Formats: sequence, C-alpha cells, structure tokens
Amino acid sequence: MELDPLRAPVRPRPPGSHVPLSVNQRQLWEGMLKRGTRLSEMKMVALSVRLCGSLHVHLLKKSVECVVLRHESLRTRVASIDGTFIQYISPLANYRFEEIDLSSQPACNSEAQARKCAQEFVDTKIDLTIGPLFEALLVKLGSQEHVLVFAIDHFVSDGVSILILNREIWAAYDQAVNCQEIALPPLPIQFADFAAWQERTNDTWRERHEPYWRQRLNDAPLLQTSSKDGLTGGGYLRERSLLYFSISASLRVRISEVARRERTLPSLVLLTAYAVAMSYWYRRRDLLVAFVSHGRHGHPELENMIGHLASPLYLRLEIAEGDTYRDLLSRLIGEFRRAESHKDFGRVADLFPELCGELSFHWAATEWGNKNRRYMTINHGLLKVHDYEIWPGDQQPSRARIGVPRSPPKIPTVILSQPIRAGDLHVPEASEPLMKILMLSLEMFIASPFTPLETAFNHCEANEYK
Repeated sequence: MELDPLRAPVRPRPPGSHVPLSVNQRQLWEGMLKRGTRLSEMKMVALSVRLCGSLHVHLLKKSVECVVLRHESLRTRVASIDGTFIQYISPLANYRFEEIDLSSQPACNSEAQARKCAQEFVDTKIDLTIGPLFEALLVKLGSQEHVLVFAIDHFVSDGVSILILNREIWAAYDQAVNCQEIALPPLPIQFADFAAWQERTNDTWRERHEPYWRQRLNDAPLLQTSSKDGLTGGGYLRERSLLYFSISASLRVRISEVARRERTLPSLVLLTAYAVAMSYWYRRRDLLVAFVSHGRHGHPELENMIGHLASPLYLRLEIAEGDTYRDLLSRLIGEFRRAESHKDFGRVADLFPELCGELSFHWAATEWGNKNRRYMTINHGLLKVHDYEIWPGDQQPSRARIGVPRSPPKIPTVILSQPIRAGDLHVPEASEPLMKILMLSLEMFIASPFTPLETAFNHCEANEYK
C-alpha cells in the first residue's frame, strides 16, 4: 500500500536539485519584496547566555562551527535562478563570530556596554541575499565571565530552533573540552528537504484539506472594531502589540491540575481562559485565534531540525449563550483536533492572506520567552535582548557555570499574546487591564469549570479597574 505523502516521513531531496523556499520563507520574502526591501525586518531569533568560569574560546568556536556545518539552514541565503527565488546553501561554515573585550573597563561600565553591544548586534539588518543569517557575539567581561549572544534570522529559524542550537553547541563544547571528538547524532533530513517536501506535496494538501479551511474560515469575521473603550477608532489596522502575561509557579501547578482532571493539554486550559478574556475585551462571541505550534508534531524526523517550522493553527471559537468554561473547553478541544487533522504547515495564509488570525496566542513562544528578560517586538517577530541570564532560565535572572543548560519548563512562565487589531494596547494603561482580565478569567476557570461565561463577563466588568 502506498504511504500517504502528507504523513509519510520527509525524505532527503535528490542531490544537486535546487531548493525552493519553504511556505513560511516564501510568505516572508514576498512580503519584503512588496515593501521594496531585501533587508530582513523579522530580524533575529536571539538568545543570550552569561557564562561564569574558564571558557576555552577556541573550543567554543570549534563547537559553533561544527553545528553550523551540521545544519544547512545556518548556511542559507536567498538566491534567484531564472527569476525564481530559491535557498542557496553555502558548502562552507559561512557565519560571523564577533568578539568584544570589555574586561579592562570598570564592572558598572562593562555591564552597560555589554548590553549596548548586544543590542546593536541584534539590531543589525541583514540582506537575505547576502547573509550570513546566523551570527554569534562573545563579550568578555572578565577572565571568568563572558556573555554569549546567538542570533539567527527568523527566515531560517524559530523559537524551538534556538533551543536546538544552544543544546547542540554546548553538547559539542562538552565533548571538545573533555578531549573527545565532536560527534553529534546524525540528522535524518535538513530544512531544505522539508521545503522540497512542502512543494512536492502542495497539490495533495490542497485537494484534501483546502475545502475544510475554505468552509471553516470563509465567513470568519475580521476584528473591525477596537477594544470596548474604542481608543483607536474604526477601520481595520494590521498592527500588533506584544503582551506578556506572567504565570507564577503555583498557578502553573493549578493549570496542570485542571488539565489533568479535564484530560487535556495545559495549553488548551490557558487558551480557553484567554478566549473568554478576549471575548469580553472586544465584546465578541466569534473569535479567530492563531494558536502557534512549533510545527514538528507528527514528523519525528523534524524534531532536531533548525528551521522556520513554527506556524499557526487557526482556531475559530464561537461562544454560545449559556456556555460554561467547560463547554468552551470541550468545543475548543474539538476545534483543535479538527485543525490538527487538517494541519497546513503555513498554507492557510496563502488561502486567506488578509485573515491570518486576528488574535495570536503564542504557546510555542512561551517555551522560550520570559518577561524578566525584557524582549520586545517591533512589527511581528523583531526581537531585542535587554538582559542576560542562563537559557532557558527561571523567572528571575540567574547565572550558571559553563555546561549544558537546563531543559525548558513543561509549563511555560509567560503567555505571549499579539492582538492584531490593537493600537490601543501599545500603552500600559490599556494592556494592564487586559492582563488583569485574563488572570481573572483564568482564576474563575480554575476555581470552577462550570462557571457560566456570563458570570465571568460580569465578574471581569466589576473588577477590571479595581
């Protein structure tokens, strides 16, 4: 029996073949060309680590080079052949490793200067046709203290990719520093193989799954009005605000308990509370939420791949009269399962370029985002680093001895939300009440899943500005 091409493992592409842009890459590139630029505005997925202890810089460089040669995506740039844009993969370890020595400066000055250097490093715009799309910066603060910054353009990476990069570099460094030959487990495929697979299976996907998305989203309403306070006036604006909702350790435990009782994922418990909060804030009973997935489910061969695989699952949530939290959770679980069974790997944005989810719920990003690290965004996805600590870390900044960093927490420490029509949410006086509403909604859900949503709306209205 012939395997389903959409479920069969992704196989290596034929040797010597041109590599197409992936769906995510093509959408990013076409958007840049429409704006008349080849300079990446998505910028970097960035990570910083403070290193305490003796650092063997030459072995660190060797480890980084090993990982760059291991992943084709870290050696990729955009090229054109006969008017068709493709991925060009350099056979060499084409990347930038910059070193700055601040050890001779007073400690107070070196800290501020290190932040400035890291910010400028991440802010540097890159021509995607020239590259390199991966860069590293090592700032020496003293003989026993360094700050290491990795930055990969979002064109070839996502939040999971930066964790893979960090894990593999320190695994390679650990081997090198112990006088072992660097030997990481082989990769079954490369990101370019995935892009070729997407192109090869596109017609099959459209035949089988496009009708579902057409039927589900054709009449999905856009968010035509602003928040209930009407601070931004009418019209549909494609603006985003990045909002951070911190989740305490005790709250994470309680979310897990609810998820266990309801036999579902903690992310869907949170998303239910989030939908109620957004329904109240926008006075809407029909919401479209882009639930960001790391894009590796169902294909184990993608798990250790560095590349821009993350993409949203579009979930349409309709709140009916008399609904309780548990009713909405049950409906959300069904919607999630249907969306997952019609998983699109970014293709829905081609079908509905003006839709693309009015509310973006970044669960994948919660695995690597932290309010205390003070990440910011300008446009969608431009990351800036303003603080340094071990990656991934706890709620508070911490330091660590050189070695392999800890794994990310099972339950995230922060939700990243991006309402697409929310110019008023750029200001603290609007975002803080929304954060409070989300926490009120979550507390009511945890206290009693049978709470009617009308009761939740009334409770939010009574306590919003207290």
